[in-house]
Amino acid sequence: MMQEIVTNNSAARLSPPNAGLLHRLQWNTKIKHVLIVKKPGGKQSTRKHIEEAASWLLTHDIKVYVEKTSEDEAPIPNCHYISNPSLRFGKETENDKREDEERLIALKCIDLLLCFGGDGTFLHGVSLFPQQCPPIVGFSLGSLGFLTTVEIENLKPVIQQVMEGDVNVTVRSRLECRIHRGSKADLDKVNNQDQVKTVLNEVVITRGPSPYLTRLDCYLNDVKITTVQADGIIIATSTGSTAYSLSAGGSLVHPAIPGFLFTPICPHSLSFRPVLLPADAVLRIEAVDCHKPSSPGCVAHFDGMDRTEIKPGESITIRRSPFPVGAVNNQKIEWFSQLALKLN
Repeated sequence: MMQEIVTNNSAARLSPPNAGLLHRLQWNTKIKHVLIVKKPGGKQSTRKHIEEAASWLLTHDIKVYVEKTSEDEAPIPNCHYISNPSLRFGKETENDKREDEERLIALKCIDLLLCFGGDGTFLHGVSLFPQQCPPIVGFSLGSLGFLTTVEIENLKPVIQQVMEGDVNVTVRSRLECRIHRGSKADLDKVNNQDQVKTVLNEVVITRGPSPYLTRLDCYLNDVKITTVQADGIIIATSTGSTAYSLSAGGSLVHPAIPGFLFTPICPHSLSFRPVLLPADAVLRIEAVDCHKPSSPGCVAHFDGMDRTEIKPGESITIRRSPFPVGAVNNQKIEWFSQLALKLN
């Protein structure tokens, strides 16, 4: 039985996992649109690799999109550029609105995503697709590379294998985080002020600039389980278990496990330890009013990119996203060997 997954305009299929918990990628239709995302301010060698990839794709009648990383970068011939809102400053203009509309239209047709950089670039690429996400190939140009597993020396062979569907894929679950600004009575209702974020690694809720410990009421499936007094907490996916959660004492979790980790940051308690929650759990974190003028609430960080203030009485509801990510993995070593290689 094949598992339907991910891509926007032409579904890709995945075989059942093998003994190494990897899937095989198969395409229902020919790949027509590819997006390239690169590390901002990358080296000149990075551009050469991107030009090489773009040239190869163009010769195979594939439309290539590239996300801008600076306003003055020289365009790669015959590629289509999409806007990057992070490059803007000041008030939004009509031209910005037009570029955003063109960006959304382009992203809806992407069949494959190529990331050139480190894990931060990979996370940024995933964030462009909060719902259906195309399969991703992460070419390692960073320092650690848990997510960018493909060596840049294998650029053309791997792209060829992906086009032919001759690659392994790791399916990585994500978390959907809904920030609720309304009253507790309206938790089940969608509020116009609510924000929804999707993360691949983790959401981190901290005390922000306050000198005091943050206080957070924690509910699991609508049942209060504890009030946390700590510098903060980390709710991480199995993918994020090798990131901030690991540094805070959290367990390592195999990426094939769809559960998520609940890890405190410097808790004021001897008994509070990291907890692995099941995949169908719904976790709600509510900021508690400490009645201190210099402790206005807390700050939530999403995959280290977006951040937002959570005021007392406001909350974040976290559950597994229905939209996982399929990451191409051509490594011949299994997960435990990769841990020893990266963390030893």
